[in-house]
Amino acid sequence: MDEYFIPMSEKLRRKYYPNGYFSAGQKTLRNSAIFVYVVFGIIAVLATLFVVMCIRAMWESGEGAISGLPIILLGLALLIFSIGMIVVFVRRCRMSMQQWIEKFAEKNGLTISDIHEFDKQVTLPNTLILHMAGKQKALFLNVGIGLLTNDYVTFGDDVMKRKDIVAAYLFDHIEIVETDCVSKICHIIHTVLISKHGVIDTEVKQEAGEHLIELLKQSNANMRTREEVLEEKEFQNLLRIEQKKLDVLEGVFE
Repeated sequence: MDEYFIPMSEKLRRKYYPNGYFSAGQKTLRNSAIFVYVVFGIIAVLATLFVVMCIRAMWESGEGAISGLPIILLGLALLIFSIGMIVVFVRRCRMSMQQWIEKFAEKNGLTISDIHEFDKQVTLPNTLILHMAGKQKALFLNVGIGLLTNDYVTFGDDVMKRKDIVAAYLFDHIEIVETDCVSKICHIIHTVLISKHGVIDTEVKQEAGEHLIELLKQSNANMRTREEVLEEKEFQNLLRIEQKKLDVLEGVFE
């Protein structure tokens, strides 16, 4: 299981989380923002030139404005999209660490103190770095990457308390991929974690998903699960049942 569950050694902590989870996230965001600014800045400039040249060509040729309008609108749409992407990243980069913590807490139905505790636990040596779909997909596609701490599990920007997880299942997601005019059916295993605050769904290798569920059961022995991998339709029906149970419980404890 070493390929999927990697202990947080001091070397890995210093490399990825020297000052905690959210500090590392801010650093990654700033690095990504540089790429976004350059790429979409170039696209915005090119789109502006394209629109100006189209308008000038129409003016010089004496063609009606309506005939060239779709092309101009396409250029303007590209310009607006590029500027929008830059604005989004500027706003995100200006967010403080406390603002990110508050955002995570609100999204995941947790308290701010919970998120602070999660941030603290990430750097502990018994934390596991998760590459649930294997190292290659984690490295090149950013798929199946997560963290498992004493009390929390996270994938992407979804964080759950381990003790809050009421059910966990594996299901077989089927995708049809077109390759060289041939349709190929791909079976992709997913693990789904269910709590009263939401659902986490991530691609996994079957053995990794099974082991993750076993680890999570250590925090909640009553967590519902199935030994077999479910068909997708069967899982969707089961998910609706689980959500109804949670709705009933939420009504009881309100």
